[in-house]
Amino acid sequence: METTNIVKTTMEPIDDGGRKYNLIYIVFGIVGLIAGICTGVYTIPITVPICLFVGWLIKNKILEIKAYKFRDYTFRCDNKLPYSELMHCIIPELTGMGMVVELTKNNSPMITHNKIIYDCFYNEDMTFTIHWRMSFARAFIADNNIKNYRHISADMGIISYVIQKYTNLGGMPDGANYQGVNNMANVQFQNNGPVQNGVPTQVQEPVQNTAPVQNTVPTQVQEPVQNTASVQNSAPGNTETETFKFCAECGTKYKVGIKFCPNCGSQV
Repeated sequence: METTNIVKTTMEPIDDGGRKYNLIYIVFGIVGLIAGICTGVYTIPITVPICLFVGWLIKNKILEIKAYKFRDYTFRCDNKLPYSELMHCIIPELTGMGMVVELTKNNSPMITHNKIIYDCFYNEDMTFTIHWRMSFARAFIADNNIKNYRHISADMGIISYVIQKYTNLGGMPDGANYQGVNNMANVQFQNNGPVQNGVPTQVQEPVQNTAPVQNTVPTQVQEPVQNTASVQNSAPGNTETETFKFCAECGTKYKVGIKFCPNCGSQV
């Protein structure tokens, strides 16, 4: 992996956390097993743990040395924002991950996480560096370098990615830039609506339904049709009208006024 002018595209750690050195445990475990067989099988429970502990010490020292080399890593920085603006951008993201962001005496960001301190500062070229360190109290105490190495690798991957989001050309995703982090900071309000960058914007009135409402015409209720028929004599000069009904029993037509059906004789 390159160690200069690094460009981060994800928050992944900058190293595998030293897991490739787990092979040391296998080697020393085999050495302890062989030593136990040679000195007596009953000594295996003693020789194997001792050899594994030696392997842990070796891995611990290797990762301590590699962790110090992280301080020499440089990350690309196309647009060196002033530290105050950079702080404004990275604080919401890093604090949301449980990190503490502060300012150093040089006004550069200082980030604390997992009891490890990370000083971030620009270099003379178009790069920045993340210098990790322990607190003053922990600097003189023997520590688990394997655990610290994993934390440093993961934290530096996150911090470098977040800083490059705002300092590299292209900036934030979707073409946004650091000035767009808080767009409402430049918005003022007047009685007639909001003003963006000194230009009043028109407030759209809610659209009302102004279409005329037509009078609804009540539906006509159709009267039940009676079983009657009206016959008008069409002879000239004759205006007499004859009305007929139909028998409910046989359906024969008869004149209105008679009491019995002329066909079946039933009373109508």
